[in-house]
Amino acid sequence: MPQLLSLNPDGRPRERLESQGPRQLSDAELLAIVLGMGAAGHSVIDVAQGLLARSGGLGGLARASLRELCDQPGGVEVHHVRKLADLARPGTAQQAWEAIMARRRRKTLVVCADCHGGIHASKPAEAFTA
Repeated sequence: MPQLLSLNPDGRPRERLESQGPRQLSDAELLAIVLGMGAAGHSVIDVAQGLLARSGGLGGLARASLRELCDQPGGVEVHHVRKLADLARPGTAQQAWEAIMARRRRKTLVVCADCHGGIHASKPAEAFTA
C-alpha cells in the first residue's frame, strides 16, 4: 500500500471519514485513524490490516489483552506525553519521535516495543515513519 500522503486526499481515511462518515470506511481504515501512523516500511493501513488479520477482526482485537498483541510479530505500543508543550522545551535537542509528535500535534505515537523501550531509555531511534 502506498504511503497515505501520496494518495489523493479524497482517498485518505481521515478525509473520507469527514466527507462520507464512518459507515463508508473499512475496519482497517477506521483502525488506521486511531493508530495514526505506520511502522518503518509499512503504511498505517498495512499495520491496521495486519492487526485485524492476526486478531481475527475487530471483535478479536477488542478481546485481546496487551500481552496478546505484543507477543505477535509487528505488535505495537503507544507512547504518550501529557502535554504537547513538553516536547518543545527551550535549550533541549529534539529526538526524532518528539519531532514527529510535535509536527503532527499529537500526544500519542504508535511504535514497536523496541522503539518504545528506546524512547524511555532516551536512546535515539534509527527510523520512524513520519
